[in-house]
Amino acid sequence: MPVSNQDISSSIQLAATFPGGNIWDIFCDSIGDAVASWITVPANVKLMGATAGATGAGTVQGKLLFPPNPTMLIQAIRSGGSPGGNTTDRVATAVAIGIATSLSKTALYTGPSVGVATGTDISRVVYANQLVLGTLLNASLTGRSTARGGHGPYSPAFMFSLASGISSMILQGGTLPGTGVVVPSGPVAPMTGVGTSPLSNVI
Repeated sequence: MPVSNQDISSSIQLAATFPGGNIWDIFCDSIGDAVASWITVPANVKLMGATAGATGAGTVQGKLLFPPNPTMLIQAIRSGGSPGGNTTDRVATAVAIGIATSLSKTALYTGPSVGVATGTDISRVVYANQLVLGTLLNASLTGRSTARGGHGPYSPAFMFSLASGISSMILQGGTLPGTGVVVPSGPVAPMTGVGTSPLSNVI
C-alpha cells in the first residue's frame, strides 16, 4: 500500500500512552496529511544508493525502513524553545513511533540505476527538507483546527520544531535489507559490475 495520511495518523494515536485532549485527533491528522504529502515529493526527500549486478541501465525499487527515534524529536522540540517535560516527551515519542511504524509498513522507493541493469540496490535517505515540512504541518493544523477555535497548545514554533525532529529521523531511513532490487530498462550486458542509484524518491 502507498504512504497513507490516515495510517500515519492512526499509528501516532495507537502509539500514544495518554488519552490526549480535544484537539489530539486533529493534531495527529495534521501530521498525517503533512508527512504523507511531503515525503512523496522528490524535491523534499531524496535517496541515493549503490547497486551491484549485471551491467547496463535499469530502475531500482525497494521497501524502506525507518527506525523510530523519539530522542531526535524531543531534542528538536526543546531546541526550538518549547518547554520540556513529561507531556511534551510523550507527544514526541508517540509521533516518532507512529510515523516510523507507518512508513516502515508502507513506504517504497524507486529511481534510475546507472551502471547496473539487474541486481541489488541499497539506498538511504540523504536529503529531507524540514522547512517545507514545517510549512505543511502548520498549514494542515490551521486548516483542520479552525472550526475548533485554534491550535490549542500546538503553536507554529512547536510545529516547526517538530518538523526538524521528523526530518532528522527520516534521514535515518534506508532500504529494508533484502528488498532493494534493480530491474532492466534496456539491454543487459553479460558481465557484472557495480553502479549507483543517484536519485530515488519515496512512493
